Amino acid sequence: MDLNLEGDPFPALATALARFDPQLVGVGLRNIDPLANRRHSYLPVFAGVLEAVRAALPKVPLVVGGAGFSMFPLEIMRRYPAIDAGVLLEGELTFPELLARIEDGRGGPRGRPARSGRVEGGGYLGCAAGLPGTVVRVGPGPEGLVVGPRRGRVPQEALNRVRSWLPELAAPYSESSSYAPAAGVETKRGCPLRCSYCVYPALQGHRTRFRNPETIVGEVQLLHREAGVEWVHFTDPVLNDPPDHFREVCQRLIERGAPVRWTGFFREGVLTREDAELAVRAGCAAFQFSGDGTCDATLARLRKGLARDDILRAAGHAAATTALTVYHFMVNVPGTDAAVVRDAHDLVERLHDLHEPQGTLGAVVFNNLRVYPRTPLARELTRAGVLASGQDLLYPTYHNPAPYCHLRYELEERHQLRACRRRASTAAAENDRESAT
Repeated sequence: MDLNLEGDPFPALATALARFDPQLVGVGLRNIDPLANRRHSYLPVFAGVLEAVRAALPKVPLVVGGAGFSMFPLEIMRRYPAIDAGVLLEGELTFPELLARIEDGRGGPRGRPARSGRVEGGGYLGCAAGLPGTVVRVGPGPEGLVVGPRRGRVPQEALNRVRSWLPELAAPYSESSSYAPAAGVETKRGCPLRCSYCVYPALQGHRTRFRNPETIVGEVQLLHREAGVEWVHFTDPVLNDPPDHFREVCQRLIERGAPVRWTGFFREGVLTREDAELAVRAGCAAFQFSGDGTCDATLARLRKGLARDDILRAAGHAAATTALTVYHFMVNVPGTDAAVVRDAHDLVERLHDLHEPQGTLGAVVFNNLRVYPRTPLARELTRAGVLASGQDLLYPTYHNPAPYCHLRYELEERHQLRACRRRASTAAAENDRESAT
């Protein structure tokens, strides 16, 4: 059940639980908060979902998983005793094994075997404790949590299956929005980059595991055929790195007729003009760049492995196509000074200059740094005394100190003013042409 699609989600959830009468309830927590500088947390709503499930089904095990949960597993398990077990990181192998343990009675509630294959009695999962890739509640309080051994990443061959359930999930989004991707498709997992603030390597691993291009294109075609999806987001942390796999995916999309438009995040330092043109022929309608640093100093501080020239070169390649381009930058990062501020304003102007002839600048997005645990950024800020040792980062925590705490707004204003002037100039030119004819 997708609560995002419900106008009044909690009554709808109660109705669905009563109608379905489940033996187990799983809750996916994809994000802890929405980022984008919004000091808003999804945890209060998440807590409400847990409470609704527990009130309706007090004797049914409740399992939580997802990327958001995996960033804060113990914190969430301690905070919400309604959860009986958590699935850490990738769940394709772990969750079925957890279900099997419960099904055959080895993980029955409060350590008791389940009768007739059905979990009854509610409470703790007991003998499910120790399953690799899980946190299981075996008793009350923090001491009642058992963390299983680390599980290896899902092997590459297991990723090469077309996910036949995707169309069912994507269809409602395809009907409700024509300007945002209705579905996400992976081309690979893992990220070898080591950006200072990012949790992707911790969630997906540093080693890249590739999906077969045939599987990827098959999934895109399935979404298009069965759910009417015309707009897909490739969900890789970086889509075009390494380039060879990316090129092969594009070639297969072209061979099959590129039935959808798509977008994804591109790595600036490896994007060539030829690859940008290939992407557009394969259906790319919007390049997403997350250069994050606005000058060489901030790029180095964020450990991006990029130079400002890489960003501008990639911008030039994208601007030479017909696709829109969206840029994402972090501002007021550690070490920001007046020179960094000047460079950031200059970069906005340079990007507008590059895109103005084609009119393909979609947006320039500025964010402050969200601080996540166990990242190089969190360790740096703790050493500097900006964060207290052991500070709770579960709720939105951003790095945005004075005197440049308003820089994001200043840059947004500069971008909007430049965009408005361009639109006004375009409108005036069209009026002149109409008058001449």
